[in-house]
Amino acid sequence: MSGELLPPSETRLKGVAFPRGGGVPAHPLSEQVIDVRPPFGGVLDYARLLWRRRWVIGAAAVVGCLFGWLAAQVQDKKFTARATIEFLELNPNVLGTQEFEPAKPAARGNEYIETQMTLLKSPTLVRRALLTMELSRVAPPPAQPGWWSTLKEKWRRQNSPRNITLDEYVGLFAKRLQVRRIGDSNVVELTCEWVDPKLPAEFLNRLAREYMAFTLEKRGNLSTETVKWLAGQLADLRLKLENSERALGEFVNESGLVILDEKGEVAQAKLKDLQAELSKAQADRIAAESRYQLAVSQPATSLPEVLDNGPIVQYSTRLTELRREYAELSQALTPAHYKVKRLQAQIQELEAAIQKERENIVRRIQNEYEAAVRRERLLSEQYRKQVEAVSQQSAKMQRYNLLRAEVESQRALYEAMLQRVKEYQIASGLAGGNVFMIDEAEPPLWPSSPRLPWYLGIGLFGGAFLATGWIVLRAHMETTFDSPGEASRYLRAPELGVIPSAERAKRVLGLSVQPGKERSRLVPVLDGGKRDVGRVWAEVADSFRSALASILFHLSRSGGRAVTLVVTSPGPDEGKTTAAINLAVALAEMHRRVVLLDADFRKPELHDLIGLDNSWGLSDLLLSEGAWPAPPGSSVFDAQANEPLLARESGVRNLYVLPSGPKAPVTDLLYSRRWDPLLAVLGRQFDAIIIDTPPMLNLPDARWIARMADGVVLVVRAGVTPREVAWTARKRLHEDGLPLLGIILNGWSQAKDRYGYPYRGS
Repeated sequence: MSGELLPPSETRLKGVAFPRGGGVPAHPLSEQVIDVRPPFGGVLDYARLLWRRRWVIGAAAVVGCLFGWLAAQVQDKKFTARATIEFLELNPNVLGTQEFEPAKPAARGNEYIETQMTLLKSPTLVRRALLTMELSRVAPPPAQPGWWSTLKEKWRRQNSPRNITLDEYVGLFAKRLQVRRIGDSNVVELTCEWVDPKLPAEFLNRLAREYMAFTLEKRGNLSTETVKWLAGQLADLRLKLENSERALGEFVNESGLVILDEKGEVAQAKLKDLQAELSKAQADRIAAESRYQLAVSQPATSLPEVLDNGPIVQYSTRLTELRREYAELSQALTPAHYKVKRLQAQIQELEAAIQKERENIVRRIQNEYEAAVRRERLLSEQYRKQVEAVSQQSAKMQRYNLLRAEVESQRALYEAMLQRVKEYQIASGLAGGNVFMIDEAEPPLWPSSPRLPWYLGIGLFGGAFLATGWIVLRAHMETTFDSPGEASRYLRAPELGVIPSAERAKRVLGLSVQPGKERSRLVPVLDGGKRDVGRVWAEVADSFRSALASILFHLSRSGGRAVTLVVTSPGPDEGKTTAAINLAVALAEMHRRVVLLDADFRKPELHDLIGLDNSWGLSDLLLSEGAWPAPPGSSVFDAQANEPLLARESGVRNLYVLPSGPKAPVTDLLYSRRWDPLLAVLGRQFDAIIIDTPPMLNLPDARWIARMADGVVLVVRAGVTPREVAWTARKRLHEDGLPLLGIILNGWSQAKDRYGYPYRGS
């Protein structure tokens, strides 16, 4: 390749900003970032993942549509007829039967509508409707000839047998019948689905008519049963009334009670009269006794009867006149005078008459008092006797009252029942239905199922959904890096480059893989078998040049000295040696002098890949004392440093190699004090030092050597390196304070990821 990523410049690198022995990573990390692992599942992550797999989703959606179309084609065309009916509430006040229905809904609300909907779907009504259609045995339409019709006939044979009985038809129509209430109204919609467009419409119309007839029959039967029940109740009441009246009459006759009116009887009335007479007699006796006591204890002249007596008053007046005349004569005449004597005789006569009248009055008062006492005594005796008689008849009166109350109750109930029976007989003749047909069912013009757009939509979205779920699940189940950008997002480090896999390079680019090595190591071979690491075809070469450009971008500040890079990987067989060789080749193409060190003392491979022997190398320099020994057979001399070069030529211009050298104790080599002086000498002789180290997780070599480098390049292999292992390596570099320049994704397969460059380099 003659093309170069960067323009030619001086022999020294311009872009060294890190002091030896440690540096600053391109993106400084904090402990918080290290401790919290970046989860997969952001919106952009899912969007990128689904966009890369869009052809899989599209293919799954097309397959789903195909299955949806097949599912729609194998099904019979079914037609759905619709009818609507309305339930009106009966007016019980007009019919006057609300109090006589022994069985009726509790309320004319949702419960009533739900009950009627259940009745509409009852097998009894379905059977009545089918019987009116004469469907005891009906054969379905014959199948059309052809393989597709034969397949459909086999598919639908379970749902549409050719000969079915009435009971089977009842089950099929009851299953296909749907009853739905429209909102909160009293309107109910009936739907039925069948392969014949005329049959469901006829069935719904007949079902609605049968239901209306059924409701009328139910009301008629209910009225008949109610009338019979009321007639039986009325006969029982009449019999009870007659028995009550008979029992009352017999009791009156046996007890001898004489009832004056509805309020009492003779003994009670007589007792009341005696009580009144006794009270009056007692009052009269008290008054007579008072007068008598007054007449006995007081002078007769003080009695009111005496004072108010007419003859006594006349006698007293005449006596007063005679005494006055006597007094006048006594003054003139002597007592012996006849006139005086006559007056005295008249006076004595009048006084005797007055005395006699007084005695008669007192005697009369006494007689009246004695009569009142006798009358009171007689009335008291009669009252006592009457009380005894009434007491004896009290039990009879209680029984009489009970019998009379029962008679009155039975008579009132009988009369009320008789009146209501007459009213119900009149009202039952006026009863009508409360179900009305709004829209009759018409044969549908278009089938209702299968709905091809619905099946296609289900297949489309179902296939896309399953594919999306499979892609996302597979992404979550993956534990390795498979696509560009994944390692950078997961490890929080720049992705320096993406290297295609060896298999694709071998197939597409014509490159060979070294026998016995990992497939991701690309060592180009020229014609005739001669190795020329500097010539790589466009795709692989551009990948490493891109990685090198990223490294130089991160080392963009000039420091005027050579740069030292450590190339390592989390584990073995991940392509770190190949990456180190190709990075060195790409840098040498830029007219920079590059030395490539093989610091993998346990498993050195660099000399085999370059084509050099390993008889002399890095171990000789690290174990040497005093002056640096020159490579055997080498006459290369650094004019600027005025000292021989401590590396061997690789056969590529500007690229020198320092193999691992003879076997020696790894501890002596790794912790040798000659590292810093050796790197200082190499830094004077070369523009860049690239060190290939062992995997870092199980061995300390890479971490120890990296402390003397300007940066570390971590190589991971697509589909091989576990994310957890890569993260552990990344975290150890951060904990050691070692600068990680970035990550190289090696062994990436474009065919699997459908991602690549839109053009090829020349």
